[in-house]
Amino acid sequence: MNPKERWDEVFKQGKDFTTFNDIFIDEELLPRLTPKEGNIPRTLLDVGCGTGDVLMRMQKRGFDVTGIDASSEAVRIARERTGLDEQSVVVGDVDALGLDQFHANTYDLITNKLVIAFIKDKKVFLKNIYDLLSEKGQLLLITPLLYSGVEYTKPHTKGIAVDVEIIESLLNEQFSKVNLFHRDFMDDNGVLGYYLCEK
Repeated sequence: MNPKERWDEVFKQGKDFTTFNDIFIDEELLPRLTPKEGNIPRTLLDVGCGTGDVLMRMQKRGFDVTGIDASSEAVRIARERTGLDEQSVVVGDVDALGLDQFHANTYDLITNKLVIAFIKDKKVFLKNIYDLLSEKGQLLLITPLLYSGVEYTKPHTKGIAVDVEIIESLLNEQFSKVNLFHRDFMDDNGVLGYYLCEK
């Protein structure tokens, strides 16, 4: 079974990877976002959108949302949940960066949750994310972090974390400002890091 088929099975079984709620968005995230002038809606791209939780929550807050995921099953569910069409929620290979179908300098916010650990060339991936951001755009990256001495041992958490020093080095190399502004503790001694990065 290839990775896409494996993810399709995961989503068919009803798994959802929600990492934040409305309180987090309203009290932690929105106050940190770069303000947009005028009444123009902010644009959001969720890379690895899964079943559309982020799309749905941000759409309710007036964002013009777009999502991409490798799983056709996840995209089907996301379209149902959000009412968005096939131009707004697309199936694409995030690792090989099916992101070339999106326009550069477009998105005010790009979200990427629980995906970066699976990306083979993280440097190229982050460069492509950077290119898609608008002039004052921001990346919200949510990922489990590996600190010295921490090992993710549960079957559902193996392979999902990135080394904190490596990811912070890559982020600082690409973005003008990187802020680890929130941490959640996971059920097997891990830490889920929330980074907000500015172009």
